[in-house]
Amino acid sequence: GANYLRHDYTGLTFPVTDSYNDVTYAGYSENKPYTQGRADHFALSTGLGTNIWLTKNFGLGIQGDYVSTPVDKSGLANFWQASASLNFRFGNRDKDKDGVLDKDDLCPEIPGLPEFQGCPDTDGDGVPDKDDNCPEVAGPVENNGCPWPDTDKDGVLDKDDACVDVAGPAENNGCPWPDTDNDGVLDKDDKCPNVPGLPEYKGCPKPQEAYAVEATGALK
Repeated sequence: GANYLRHDYTGLTFPVTDSYNDVTYAGYSENKPYTQGRADHFALSTGLGTNIWLTKNFGLGIQGDYVSTPVDKSGLANFWQASASLNFRFGNRDKDKDGVLDKDDLCPEIPGLPEFQGCPDTDGDGVPDKDDNCPEVAGPVENNGCPWPDTDKDGVLDKDDACVDVAGPAENNGCPWPDTDNDGVLDKDDKCPNVPGLPEYKGCPKPQEAYAVEATGALK
């Protein structure tokens, strides 16, 4: 930083020796660098510092600076300085200590997550508890944080199940394969789905040729 540094020479008793350059001055002089006929000097301050926050509202500060007066050729006013400070933050409260300030916290009494503006997500499903119909069981956003049900327990979720109350395979959209002719051969495997038949004939009735072969064999 920069500032003005006032020199007050009224209390000096001459002769005076400048500790910077070992020059002894007998009195005031416009031409001597010790006074230069000035009472004020431009001062330049450079340094480093840091703040260490011990809590969200309380911390320590340390800083070191070198102050120089470029216009004052004597260098008498050049010096190092160090400082320490106590720092306090006022106003920005965080009642639930979740890192989200109360003014930005939609759930200021309950610790939560920054991505949900300070509200919790107990089941970790990405739906904050305040919007979650099943806050302790993970579920998709599309179902308001609840898992999709599977009423018939067939492994096909109700949202994808064409027969939610009857178990069936996923290949048939959760419905059981039909057996239209009730012959024990499912329609998907039945060559004659509307006529009762036998498994060995792929759901079709025994052909006449088979009867003829059986009759011939019986006569032998």
